[in-house]
Amino acid sequence: MIITNPKAKSRRYDIEFRTQYFYSYDASSQKYEKIAVSVPMLFVQEEYLETVSQDIKETNSYLDVSVNINSTYLEKITTDYGTLVDLFLENLKTYKTIDDILAFIGTKTIFE
Repeated sequence: MIITNPKAKSRRYDIEFRTQYFYSYDASSQKYEKIAVSVPMLFVQEEYLETVSQDIKETNSYLDVSVNINSTYLEKITTDYGTLVDLFLENLKTYKTIDDILAFIGTKTIFE
């Protein structure tokens, strides 16, 4: 079987929790505290943005989801994606190992 569209077998949307880290300065101990927060993220294929609410409802009848995004922001997202995806794919060819990625990022800073 030949799949001409790589999206044909992928999901129309995906909901994931990503860990976002924040740092807060504790004046009493004079140290930075690392705070981890799980943030829900919704990823939607562009061609299904208009139907994502119905798509979610089909498999999760107990959910009532609506996605509203200002057209200016949506345009910015799609423009940035169009610009940055090629750069990302090109970098995949260049940075193949964790050592390559760490060399590109540089020395990490540890907050204490």
